[in-house]
Amino acid sequence: MSFGSFVVLTGTERVTIVAHSGAVPSPVVVIDRASGEISLSDVAPSDSELSGTPAVGLRGIVGIVRLLSGPYIIGITACDLVGTVCGQEIFKITATKLIKCGRSEDEKSRDEAIYVRMLQQILNVKSFYFTYSGTVLTLTAQQRETLTSQGKHMEPAWKTADERFFWNKHLLSFFIQHNLDSWIIPIMMGYIECVDCAVDGKSFQFVLISRRNHKRAGTRWNMRGIDEEGSVANNVETEQCIVYNNSIVASYVQTRGSIPLFWTQKPTLAYKPPPTLSRPLDAAMPACIKHFEEQMRLHGDQVCINLVDQKGKELILAQNYNAAVTKMANPKIKYVAFDFHKHGSKNLHLLMEQIKTEIDSFGYFLAPLSHGTVEQVQSGAFRTNCVDNLDRTNVVQSMIGFAVLQKQLTRLGIIPGVSLPTNSSFIPIFKNVWANNANALSTQYSGTCALKNDITRTGKRTLMGMKDDGMNSLTRYYLNNFSDGYTQDAYNLFLGLHQPRKGQESPFDTSSTFLIRMLLFILVAVVCLWVVPNNYSLTHRFLLTIVALLFVYFVAKKNRGKLVNVPRLPLNAKAKSL
Repeated sequence: MSFGSFVVLTGTERVTIVAHSGAVPSPVVVIDRASGEISLSDVAPSDSELSGTPAVGLRGIVGIVRLLSGPYIIGITACDLVGTVCGQEIFKITATKLIKCGRSEDEKSRDEAIYVRMLQQILNVKSFYFTYSGTVLTLTAQQRETLTSQGKHMEPAWKTADERFFWNKHLLSFFIQHNLDSWIIPIMMGYIECVDCAVDGKSFQFVLISRRNHKRAGTRWNMRGIDEEGSVANNVETEQCIVYNNSIVASYVQTRGSIPLFWTQKPTLAYKPPPTLSRPLDAAMPACIKHFEEQMRLHGDQVCINLVDQKGKELILAQNYNAAVTKMANPKIKYVAFDFHKHGSKNLHLLMEQIKTEIDSFGYFLAPLSHGTVEQVQSGAFRTNCVDNLDRTNVVQSMIGFAVLQKQLTRLGIIPGVSLPTNSSFIPIFKNVWANNANALSTQYSGTCALKNDITRTGKRTLMGMKDDGMNSLTRYYLNNFSDGYTQDAYNLFLGLHQPRKGQESPFDTSSTFLIRMLLFILVAVVCLWVVPNNYSLTHRFLLTIVALLFVYFVAKKNRGKLVNVPRLPLNAKAKSL
């Protein structure tokens, strides 16, 4: 059980973190403001030291990060209870605070301010979750049962957490090194929703948990494909649970992730830059094999559902992914290609027919909450992808989830037949939860809500859905070209992949600022030419507009390398400890 209350006291010479540990004795953490040195002390601050000292109350500690001026404490100042899952309360972080501990003049530098804003941007995504006890946050129900059978369930939760979803582990290095188990709260980025439901008078809890892997985390066009270790971009594990009578849980797991090849899709101001292979297929095979070895260790047999177009720009990905699975020649890995755009949402039943055998044979996890006899285990998982692993992927995952859900409800005796009535009040709840999940995961990776979410919510395309998709597509274009480089740097900084150091050359280039402002000024002038009353004739306005737009087009084309917002921070090989 982790502590849920701390106070940070900022004095002239030192910053002190005190845990409200009740009857449990706990040391205090002391940070020297001059040297930045962090240490433990058994002596609490005296009344004289506390007199007039600013104090900040925290609900938890995300960790300690070092910037140019020294350490900063990242603290949780507010959180909301999402729900109680399998007896464990889950909270969503709603507010955080960065507390300066150093006194260096670097804290007022331009680079320091940028680093602080980057950290705040990641923390303000409002997609981080934590629990003060238990491992429901990072482990599936099936994994938790395995942990119990191995006698490890009594260990501190952070020690048994799945490191892929332990986003702040490197920020907690000091606390880990000094065995401050009760200070350590793993946080996870993703999405969690819990809904109390009823069908035919039988109540149950419906839970959806999406866990985002922090390895190769980042933004849409800056993070694609696989790395040497077999980690892929936008890798998310989604677990769907039914908790019935507070006594039994039925759990089903699916995954999504970027096509496991070395490929890129760098922003170039084009609306949709073509994906390109950065290494040939043979060079990608060792990493691809590592990826599937991990997936099979975690989830059993694999069915790879590839939803990319089987023609045009996406064809190179489809062909090489198919070739990679063929080369592996592993009977436990099945490849299914389904061109989502060609077949359309009305023909998704064709895909479901192709994978029906595996939906039946993989099963799902079913066991009592009291850790009694396990009735059933899940023996395999569907790994679904499109290019972004967002919009098309979520539609298909929700359909697979619904097919399995009906099996779970039948097995638990909640519904008498093999399927829910079409007028069941639970169906819109299910669809909305999956659509909310789509929006959250899409916002984290692309910056906007998901496309095609009308299919998930209603089962068909709608005029309003297409309008929303158009607006979201335009917003994605802007963010992906002019903002996501900065956001990618923010992810890398938060995850410890870049370590700011005194004396290093500033990594932030502002040479393109004048050019961007000039082009924006011209575009605003063109708008004003038509909106603000003036003495120009219609012909003159047309000519001026054409000349201005041609000028903007050619300047932008020639200087696209300066205009596109790309990541600037040099990366370390691995996250650095404090």
